[in-house]
Amino acid sequence: MVAAAPFLVNAQGDDCSTAVPVTPGTYTADGPSTGAGASNLCFGTGGINADWYVYTATVDGFIEVSSCSSGGIDTRLSVHTGTCGALTCLVSDDDGCNATFSSVVANVPITQGTDYYIEWDDRWDSGSFQWDLFLIDCTAPVVDFSVVNDCANNQFFIEVDITDLGNANTVDITNTGGAPDVLGAGLGISQVGPFPLGALVNLTVVHDQNNYCDLQFTNVTNPPCPTVSCGPDNTTLCYDNNENITNVYQSANTFPVAVVFNAGTVEVCCDDFEIRDGLDQFAPILFQGNNGGDMTGVIVVSTNPDNALWFNFTSDFSVSCTSQGTYTPLDWTVSCLDCTNPGATYELIPDCFERTYMVEVTVDSTGSAQSVDIVNSLNTDTLFNAGVGTHMVGPFGMDTAVTVTVLNGDNPLCRNLSPSLVWSTDSCVNVTCGFDNFEFCYDDDQDGYFVYQAAAAVPITINFISGNMLVGDKIVLYNGLDDQSALIFNGNNGGDLTGLTFNSNNPDNALALRVITNGTGSCADSTVTTPMRWWVACGEVGIGETTSDDLLVYPNPTTGQLFVDLQSDWFGNVQVQVLDVSGRVVMDRPLTVRTGTTSVMDLSSLQNGNYIVQLITDRWVKAQQVVVAR
Repeated sequence: MVAAAPFLVNAQGDDCSTAVPVTPGTYTADGPSTGAGASNLCFGTGGINADWYVYTATVDGFIEVSSCSSGGIDTRLSVHTGTCGALTCLVSDDDGCNATFSSVVANVPITQGTDYYIEWDDRWDSGSFQWDLFLIDCTAPVVDFSVVNDCANNQFFIEVDITDLGNANTVDITNTGGAPDVLGAGLGISQVGPFPLGALVNLTVVHDQNNYCDLQFTNVTNPPCPTVSCGPDNTTLCYDNNENITNVYQSANTFPVAVVFNAGTVEVCCDDFEIRDGLDQFAPILFQGNNGGDMTGVIVVSTNPDNALWFNFTSDFSVSCTSQGTYTPLDWTVSCLDCTNPGATYELIPDCFERTYMVEVTVDSTGSAQSVDIVNSLNTDTLFNAGVGTHMVGPFGMDTAVTVTVLNGDNPLCRNLSPSLVWSTDSCVNVTCGFDNFEFCYDDDQDGYFVYQAAAAVPITINFISGNMLVGDKIVLYNGLDDQSALIFNGNNGGDLTGLTFNSNNPDNALALRVITNGTGSCADSTVTTPMRWWVACGEVGIGETTSDDLLVYPNPTTGQLFVDLQSDWFGNVQVQVLDVSGRVVMDRPLTVRTGTTSVMDLSSLQNGNYIVQLITDRWVKAQQVVVAR
């Protein structure tokens, strides 16, 4: 690569027609801030102003245009051919310089006598910057290199593979590491070294005719020598921006080596691991990425004859554990798998009333250890030193998935991992047409559900045979499968549930019975002597038809006076309860109701809002929603 003797110039054009002629050299542009001359030919949009230059090629060859030394100015670069009235985008770049927002295009072929228009636009920045134009009029060699470790002697070599000399006859290979230079090298592999492990070496392949086609390789060093150990060896890292960490782990015996991540979160978009099945970066990939940003639980095990893992972590320049402060530090353990996995099976035990489930873990073998530890993915609870037998883990909320892991007590890398386990609330629906009898002796501080659905396309009925409840304890009935369904009943019928009957009126033919109790006494402690007993059956058993026209209340909304018409056959007193949206009884009074006549209620004492009006007898309960609005 060659530039004519560098010089600085501040002139530039504001558009193609005023482009300033340049030759190879170094230039300072005052920044694209005037003229509205941006072409946007290469990028389509974004630029308004531009600084323009034109280079006329004097020879065939290649050019490089670069603002990599511009000191952080965010440039955008386009190179065109043609004429100002008919330009063609040849090449462009945005942020191509390493670790900066500057731009560079390299190895752009040029033809003698052709004009090349260089455009710097203001898509990102309009400040002054420095840029370079280089002319390459020689052919560089084609070279690759590899590093060969000699870990036993704490040294490494660099093997330089020359596959094409370009237009050189021979090349010299020089270094800054103190090793002898290689002089007059031709095609093939030349070895340079040795160098001490960890040394940073700059390598130059010197063209014998034109130094501008020299090749330079900077900061060449050895890959890490393997850490040979069976551990367990633990590493904790709160990583920083621009990390590039490489380790090689190798088993100290004939067993595979494994890496397990105990904890750690990283930036999802930009910070990644790469773990390969061998001693170097050319081995097959076993893991790549960041597991959605949370590395917890990731395990990688070697399968190669060297029992080795190549391990690399990189982060970008933006967000990290150190800069963010909210990321969990990375924590991983490396160990040989010189152990035997435990054996275990997993069974779910639901508690449909509490809407939770337990996992029954049956350990049939502790592997090569005397005991196992049992952990789960939802909390930090751990069963330590468990033996062969059955162990309960949980409870966990229904519809929440969990993974249970049984760990070898001596080496946690040997483990038995359950599949993802979950119990669905849908599985707790009791589908029946009865008659089915149920009994429940409630305890203090409970809040649970019994859900019933007809096994046929007919309504389902719940009828209470008996059951007492204390003040502050109640049942809630929903006209459907869950508490998002319409409310039917909310209370305890004065402490005696006997005779209450509820009938579904929904497409699912379902009823959800919820029991809510406080902590001041219960059936379980014998404060209540009669447990709740009820039967469930299909087809509105034992009660009259309860269509939407069975109980009419109007006007609805009402300003205070409410008329009540009962369509089913009834004459006599009913108990009327009015409940607010919290289930609190705000009115409780008797009312004489007769089929075919209209009864009147006065709700004028109630505040504006939504209420449930319940008519209760020893045979049935009927309810309608009412809105009071003035």
